[in-house]
Amino acid sequence: MGTPSPPLVTTYTRLGGGHKQDGGNGLSTNRRRRVAVGFDDDVHGLLEEMAYDEGRSVADVVKGIVLERVLGMTAEGIGDTARRLILEGLPDEEVLARTLEAHPGASTSRASIRWYRSNMRKDGLDVPSQVEARRRWQEGA
Repeated sequence: MGTPSPPLVTTYTRLGGGHKQDGGNGLSTNRRRRVAVGFDDDVHGLLEEMAYDEGRSVADVVKGIVLERVLGMTAEGIGDTARRLILEGLPDEEVLARTLEAHPGASTSRASIRWYRSNMRKDGLDVPSQVEARRRWQEGA
């Protein structure tokens, strides 16, 4: 028998601080625990690729995987929310308002929303310009 290989994941848990409002998902966020996780380089590399592809942080990718696996929930990050609303054809001010509503305490700004819209267009997605989105929104209102 050979030497056992080290575990792929090492975790350390400590109590997180602060009282936060419910994020709209029905889960209490008054008491959170922070978990530090260490991955082998190859696993971390895959997570970095996923994060890059999704425009999210590695921490958000891991959190999403855990929530989906353990709770059957889909974790939608701030960028996910903004991109989804942009794809729905909403103008920047409405995307910002709904994003901040879904993620209380986020520091998202109109500049952030413009950045998402611009990058989505650069990536070849069929995203209306801000002017077109605003015009359609006003016609539908």
